[in-house]
Amino acid sequence: MEAQAFTLDGILTPTPSTKRAFRVKWSLNPAQKEGERILAYGTGQSIVFRNIINWKTSKIHTTQILKDVTCVKYNNIGTYLAVGDAGGGVKILGWSEAENAYIVKWE
Repeated sequence: MEAQAFTLDGILTPTPSTKRAFRVKWSLNPAQKEGERILAYGTGQSIVFRNIINWKTSKIHTTQILKDVTCVKYNNIGTYLAVGDAGGGVKILGWSEAENAYIVKWE
């Protein structure tokens, strides 16, 4: 029997995690490229970057987050992302072209 090859077609992103009497805090990236509308929100210990035009290009950031994400907010030009967690911690993430991922700039 021959093994099947699988390819990644896209990521089905999870919905935001909710808590009774607290609203979901998400942020829309103001620096949009053609064919992109990136909505960022927290779910558990992950940050979801959902492209609401083309869902196949969505991403999930899970590294360096130790507590549940409660708030996500882009800066005015969309280059940095502030992330608040349930333990009161705040991290500033910035996009790294070299690593093709978000990295922690400030904690």
